[in-house]
Amino acid sequence: MNTRLKALLAGVSAAALVLGCTACQSAASSGGSAGTAGTLQASTLSSVSVAAESDMFTDRDYEVGYSDYVTINLADGATSSDGGGFSITGDVITIAQEGTYLLTGTLTNGQIVVAAADNAKVQLVLDNASITCQGGAAIYVKTADKVFITLAEDSVNTLASAGSFVQTDDNNVDGAIFSKSDLTLNGSGTLNITCEEGHGVVSKDDLRVTSGTYSITAAKQGLSGKDSVRIAGGAFTITSGKDGIHSENNDDTAKGFVYICGGTFTIDAQQDGISASNTLTVLDGTFDITTGGGSANAPAKTNTDSFGGMGGGQMGGRGSWPGSTDSSSSDSTSSGSSSSDSASSSASDTAANPLASGTVPDATSSATTNGNMPTPPSGGSGTMPTPPGQSSGSGTDSSTNSGSGTAPAMPDGGTMPSMPDSSSGTSSGDTSTDADSTSSTSMKGLKSDAGTVISGGTFTIDAADDAVHTNGDLTIEGGTFTLATGDDGMHADGALTIEGGSITITASYEGIEGAQIVISGGESAVTSSDDGLNANGSGTSSSDGMAADDTATILISGGTLTVSAGGDGLDSNGTLTVTGGTVYVEGPTDSGNGALDYGSSASISGGTVVAVGSVGMDVNFGSDSTQGSILYDLDSVQAAGTAVTLTDSTGTVLASYTPQKQFQSVVVSAPGITAGGTYTLTVGTASYTVEMTALIYGEGNEMGGGMGGGQMGGGGQMGGKGGFGRPDSSSTDSASSSSTNG
Repeated sequence: MNTRLKALLAGVSAAALVLGCTACQSAASSGGSAGTAGTLQASTLSSVSVAAESDMFTDRDYEVGYSDYVTINLADGATSSDGGGFSITGDVITIAQEGTYLLTGTLTNGQIVVAAADNAKVQLVLDNASITCQGGAAIYVKTADKVFITLAEDSVNTLASAGSFVQTDDNNVDGAIFSKSDLTLNGSGTLNITCEEGHGVVSKDDLRVTSGTYSITAAKQGLSGKDSVRIAGGAFTITSGKDGIHSENNDDTAKGFVYICGGTFTIDAQQDGISASNTLTVLDGTFDITTGGGSANAPAKTNTDSFGGMGGGQMGGRGSWPGSTDSSSSDSTSSGSSSSDSASSSASDTAANPLASGTVPDATSSATTNGNMPTPPSGGSGTMPTPPGQSSGSGTDSSTNSGSGTAPAMPDGGTMPSMPDSSSGTSSGDTSTDADSTSSTSMKGLKSDAGTVISGGTFTIDAADDAVHTNGDLTIEGGTFTLATGDDGMHADGALTIEGGSITITASYEGIEGAQIVISGGESAVTSSDDGLNANGSGTSSSDGMAADDTATILISGGTLTVSAGGDGLDSNGTLTVTGGTVYVEGPTDSGNGALDYGSSASISGGTVVAVGSVGMDVNFGSDSTQGSILYDLDSVQAAGTAVTLTDSTGTVLASYTPQKQFQSVVVSAPGITAGGTYTLTVGTASYTVEMTALIYGEGNEMGGGMGGGQMGGGGQMGGKGGFGRPDSSSTDSASSSSTNG
């Protein structure tokens, strides 16, 4: 094809790329609305500012045309050319002048070296070129201002580094393409890259890719840019022994970032899929990422907690009931944050956790309703803590029909666990282990050190470690996520904000974890073996080691959230606030956790919440709520698929949900629940009448749900409401509830 025709076609291609560029700009400027949850605005929580696409790429980065070029015909021992600007020594071609060079042909053991002036811009056009270098880089950029590698239209090109690298100068060359200067890859052809002992593509400056099709197989990283990796488009298939895409700069805190506004990515990495030592920004793209062999290959978790069942803070949460032998779960402690609770129940827990067996023993004593602690059982080990002052429960059940189920009360029976010996030397901090604590290998899907913003794209991630992880703040403005992970679905050491998008976490240890969690939009569905949502705050305790961490917050103001958790459904070491949105929670089937769990307070002023789970640690929203909420304990375990519906006195449905797990405790809050109203809770074929003498009906079991987190439990420091679980007692109260079998 002649030069003029190529230039014409290149102009058309460039115009198409500019349209793609515009799409990137639109994605950058159309983030989801911030919304307000509680007193915090979602958009103010993120520490990451999203740069415009025009700041990331130049016009020439998109330019795939070429003219006035020099053709170099590659051949073993017989390379030839029709121009100058370069020299040939054996099968090493050294380009010394600025310009455009078209490479075609084959070198079975050769190299292209760029050694031009520091202000020179060099374009290498690969037009069915194949270059293999034994012990070195197929293309080695030593000096230049910027180098462009353009893939000619319809061309198929191969660059390979074979064997161990042999260093020939002061540079530590370790990639099939290795550049000391800015490097841009573009074009409409295909490039196959292999590196037996190093990286696929390395730039010690900025690495940009705007178009092209790439297949990269590397023993180490696939794409690596020290100052940054910036991708506007292209199709990538990367198989790597370390990270798929990596940027790291320990010398300049403003660099080491990854910015992606388009492209299609299939990454199979033994370590992280995409990793940045600074920020990670994704505006658009399609991502299919597998790390560490996938979630099925995640290390098994172990739990060293010795005291559980008191929820949310320093003294509760997880672990095993006395007499239980469960040690099958553990907390996750990745990247400086503490996870709250662990929750899985072994067969040996059946006797200790009545709900796990699907049956509940008969009641042996009447329930308390004034918030006092239950009398310790005879022969119990340890001393019962002094109960906090509580007001009498609000709301009574007025029905007289036969049936069962009441506002929950304190259990009888069981043995209180012994308090730890302060002289034992056991730390009150989280002693659980996970992959990061036992190995330096990180196997996360998307990872950043400083913060991550994702405003669009489609993500399918199967990760042995966290699917999406940052040591800073994480903001999800949009995108579609399908995540399976051996640890957290989404994790932020700082604030984790969800403003939009569709998130489906099909498998995780903890679903969504952050110091603060703010949800103002989007659709999220979380499945976890431990906590569904876990807000762990600063991860530090107060001087007395027993206070809730009020820096931990879960704030929900919009969107739709569905949680199926083996541990606590929504767990905040500090506060839980709901002002809007729709929330469905299916909590644990053991009595050591609750559908809701919080360290200091929980309030609701809007939105709809239906939370079901076991009875041992169930809690309701608190008295500072401005919307009514009902907590109701049923007298027996309900099977999965049993519908829950709340109607008002006119028969209007206020809330309805059909859990896919068994349950015995129900929390319902929805607009229309007011003090003085009468409501009907229908569970399966049974109906229960609830008269709201106050705004909150049923406080829950007073001493749990807020004492987890550390050596003796889950979540944070001491915390608010919850309850001692019911290892040996019935869930029925002395007060009767109405039941209309229909």
